[in-house]
Amino acid sequence: MAFHEGSLLEAVPDPLGLVVANLPYVDPADEPGLQRELAFEPASALFAPDRGLALSAELLAQARTRKAPACLLEIGAGQGGELCRRAMGLGWGKAMVHQDFAGHDRVLIALA
Repeated sequence: MAFHEGSLLEAVPDPLGLVVANLPYVDPADEPGLQRELAFEPASALFAPDRGLALSAELLAQARTRKAPACLLEIGAGQGGELCRRAMGLGWGKAMVHQDFAGHDRVLIALA
């Protein structure tokens, strides 16, 4: 096993396999309504620019450029449609969203 420190996939050597990530995906505008239990989390672990989509979109772009066969991302409720559109625009062959038991978008799957 090896550990690589860097920004998203920058430090990971080729070839890439399955990319799986749980990145910060909360819209900073939603901070006032967050559950009290999340108060101990640092902001960098929760919030992402572009309505919470920026890091997921960038990882999708890097994974596609690096020819990863698939990318699975935990995402926020209501983010699935936009991230699927972005994934398809980046050249992923298929993008789909799985919902959690409450019916909220939870996992984006992008396939080459």
